[in-house]
Parts: sequence; structure tokens; C-alpha cells
Amino acid sequence: MMPTMRTESSPSRRQDARARSEAVQARDAGVRMAARLSRWVVAAAVALASALSALTAHSYHARAAASRSTAARAAARGGATSGAASRSAPAPAAGATVPEQTPQPPASAPVPAPAAVTPVVSGGS
Repeated sequence: MMPTMRTESSPSRRQDARARSEAVQARDAGVRMAARLSRWVVAAAVALASALSALTAHSYHARAAASRSTAARAAARGGATSGAASRSAPAPAAGATVPEQTPQPPASAPVPAPAAVTPVVSGGS
């Protein structure tokens, strides 16, 4: 007996190859979309971190806060007193306090605490 060849197997293989090709294309499109999305997420995270660091640097900057508070005090003082009085007394620096009295030295010198004696232990093996 002679083996018979299937004539219909050739078109089904082409269809399988075409279906695989479409599946590969769909997979590649999904990978490209995921890569693009992750690039945007990274860019947004970097931008957000930069904005927050700039905001905190601006809001916690010591010199800027001192100059703003000194200017606010001078403006408030200028409205309540005359211009000559506000010019004669310089405004204290931000956070500085004027002591009411000069500090007095202690009545007796401090006594050092006795040193605790600890035994020396070798760390070798």
C-alpha cells in the first residue's frame, strides 16, 4: 500500500504560523506599552521627588526664614513707633534672645566623678 499524503496539512500549518506571528506581535506590542508606561512612571517619580525637595529646601531655609521674620517684625514695629525710634534700635536676629541678667559663675567648681574601674579582657582566642 502506498502512503497517502495529506494535502490539507499545508494550509493549516500556514494558519498556525500566521496565528503565532499575530500572537508574537501582540506580545511585542504589550511589552512596548509596558516599557513606555514604566518610563513615564519613573519620569513622574523623579519630577515629584525634585519638586518636593525644592519645596522643603525653600520652606526650611534658615536665612530666608530669618529675613522674612525680621522684616515682618520691623514692619510691625514701624507702624507702632516713629521712624527715628525704629532706626535707632537694631532688630535682634531671628531666634536670638536678650538675657535679662548676665550669667553668674557657679558657687563651687564641679567635682569630677570617680572613674569606674573595668577589668581588661583579652579579645584573642
